[in-house]
Amino acid sequence: MAVVGIVMKFFQIVISIAVGMAAGCIPVVGYNVGAGRNDRVKALFTRLLIGEFTVGAIALIIVEFFPRQLIGIFGAANESQAYSHILDDGRQNNAALFQEAFYEKGTSSDEIPQDKLAKLLSNPEVVALLKTLAKTIGQ
Repeated sequence: MAVVGIVMKFFQIVISIAVGMAAGCIPVVGYNVGAGRNDRVKALFTRLLIGEFTVGAIALIIVEFFPRQLIGIFGAANESQAYSHILDDGRQNNAALFQEAFYEKGTSSDEIPQDKLAKLLSNPEVVALLKTLAKTIGQ
């Protein structure tokens, strides 16, 4: 449970930054909409999205590449040693599951159960979706 608490603390900070950025834009957007400057509103919205994406990407990098340091900041020193293996074990487990699901099972068409494929293709909505997808990819 300590790891969940640490993650929640960290992401509370990240979410607070994102909400603060958005809330700070509200008066600027209102002023520019009132002045009829929709071009400025679009530019601000684009900058806001880029800024919030950057904050999220930095948070992801911190969580993925510096988990022990993050635990050290938010947890006690003895908790850092006790719980850091959980992050490593979980990451290794997820990598193994990904490897098994996407690379070890293969993707040849003879592995698809024919009864499920027939049931799927009997649905006219699925057929229409596949035709639209094929047209889009073919263009």
